[in-house]
Amino acid sequence: MENKEHIRQLLNAFEAGKITRAEFDELHRYLTDHRNEQAFSSWIDSRLGQVAEDNEMRVNRPDLFKAIIADPRFTKERALRRHHRLRYWLGGVAAVLCLGVGLWWMQEKNPLQTGNQANRHAMQPAPPVSLPADKAILRLADGTTIDLATLQNGVVANEGGASVVLDGKELVYHPQSDALGAEGANHSIHIPKGMQYQLTLPDGSHVWLNAASSITFPVQFTGTKRVVKLSGEAFFDVKHDAEKPFIVQTPLQSLEVLGTTFNVSAYADDGYVKTSLVSGSVRVDRSVPGNAGGSSLVLKPGEESLANEENQVIKRSKVDTRHIATWRTGLFTFHNEPVEEVMRKVARWYDIEVAYRDGMAGKRIGGNVPRFDSIDRLMRALQGTGLLHYKMEGGKVLITK
Repeated sequence: MENKEHIRQLLNAFEAGKITRAEFDELHRYLTDHRNEQAFSSWIDSRLGQVAEDNEMRVNRPDLFKAIIADPRFTKERALRRHHRLRYWLGGVAAVLCLGVGLWWMQEKNPLQTGNQANRHAMQPAPPVSLPADKAILRLADGTTIDLATLQNGVVANEGGASVVLDGKELVYHPQSDALGAEGANHSIHIPKGMQYQLTLPDGSHVWLNAASSITFPVQFTGTKRVVKLSGEAFFDVKHDAEKPFIVQTPLQSLEVLGTTFNVSAYADDGYVKTSLVSGSVRVDRSVPGNAGGSSLVLKPGEESLANEENQVIKRSKVDTRHIATWRTGLFTFHNEPVEEVMRKVARWYDIEVAYRDGMAGKRIGGNVPRFDSIDRLMRALQGTGLLHYKMEGGKVLITK
């Protein structure tokens, strides 16, 4: 058997978003070898142990195996062919890990409160609110809209010198080398609340779109820059091209990269744009059309920037790369955030309205909790912090002290 510590190092590198392709191939071989189950289990046990010992350890991936085999660096055929032996065993491990994270989150934030005490004053909840329909819309350059949820796998469209292929829940763009891209041929993808989506851009860069998000991009990157426009939240794994920088534009900022992995959160109702860097480097520029006097800075891995509507200065802070884009693996992660900000994230996923009977000023929540299939389960977990109570009223959540 291969060295267990080496396997754990590979898993840590994947979780931090710093794994190379060669290391990824090696990790793939380990996880498809039945003899390495014990090593994988030991790694999970050690990570769960860190939760109790390290207060800085705020995030633990509840479904790491699924994240690895879903990574676009592997074809689905390869993953399905080699991973079926471990799927049952790892599914059980993921469930245990997910439960451990949820329990730690409640105990860490409210260590003296038992489950019965937390619910002693709970309001009687209404039946759970169902998740919205699994639906995503692609808008072509000619204005045609396509409901991706109604399509079969295969070619969706041919436009502007590119072939658009639907592969499961991932849309892949294949530029045609013998065709000229149409001038200004842009496509847009809109993802509704309660859904995520994956996209491979014409240059081979990968994008994960979070709920209630939209992205606009050319069907071919024919100019000197690769420019996309984002509303909402997305995680990018950008293909390196030193001669053609990759630009992500949002209403409050523009950022430029050559090849790197990072997350951008730019929801209009938040009033700010947060950029979190996993690897490589990005230049964040507050100067956008209509705002020529903004500041700029260059982020290093493990840093994030915050640009808001109220001032021109971009703020920089440290961030644990393990905390970045945990939404891709089914987690809500809260970084000591105001209750109102926490509930905005909840509302985007469950497609519900939130109302407040009492003010929540000064109340903050930190930790992580799984995205349950029922909003009622999530709200019971939040209520367990002792910071709030809730009541379900149809498609609305009423928050009280």
